[in-house]
Amino acid sequence: MRALVSILLLIASPVASHGTSAYRSGTVIDIKANTLLFQDQTTASTWRKLKAGRDERLLLDFERSVIATRTAWSFTRTVSTKVLRYDPAKPYLQVKLTSDGRMRGSVWILATEQLGSE
Repeated sequence: MRALVSILLLIASPVASHGTSAYRSGTVIDIKANTLLFQDQTTASTWRKLKAGRDERLLLDFERSVIATRTAWSFTRTVSTKVLRYDPAKPYLQVKLTSDGRMRGSVWILATEQLGSE
């Protein structure tokens, strides 16, 4: 019985800690194409509320608006980022673009639910 419990704990440990260790400062994360990156946490928070509200038209209008005003950006290809800051109590990451291009080095806010299961 003890051996079974030990085996289960060994198997469960990496799974349980994955969510918190996956976003440590300095971790490199590839962000999928068409993922929204926000200039500030307020805009990201508004986007999260609209996404949870399930009003697709309102969400789409908001996304178009923030992209047009450049308070958010949606890259057409996968981009590499480096995590600068992550607080497990908040659903956001602060990331820095590391992919080549004119946006390299820019800092963005990313809603963690956009990452899916990493």
